[in-house]
Amino acid sequence: MRTNDTDKFGNEKFIKSELKELYISVSGNKGDTTNQFFGTSLDYDRTMSISRTDCEIDENTVLWIDNKPEDSYDYKVIKKSVTLNETVFAIKRVNVNEPKD
Repeated sequence: MRTNDTDKFGNEKFIKSELKELYISVSGNKGDTTNQFFGTSLDYDRTMSISRTDCEIDENTVLWIDNKPEDSYDYKVIKKSVTLNETVFAIKRVNVNEPKD
């Protein structure tokens, strides 16, 4: 979650929020380049979409898609695109070996 605070180097500070359950459409692994919503230059594995434009998820969000909440997160949001009728996210699989805080 974003804050309006910065560290001593001017970098924006983020804080963790409580885990929230969300029902959202998650694609299979990306396939043919003609169907890639974010094109080929962005490195992502899957997309998520929701028919809400006020979704709190942003580029700093970590996700538990294939893992259980008590395990480490397994995806991170790379890009967010808001249209008139929906929000689409590019997500990337990550390997987190240490347990979540």
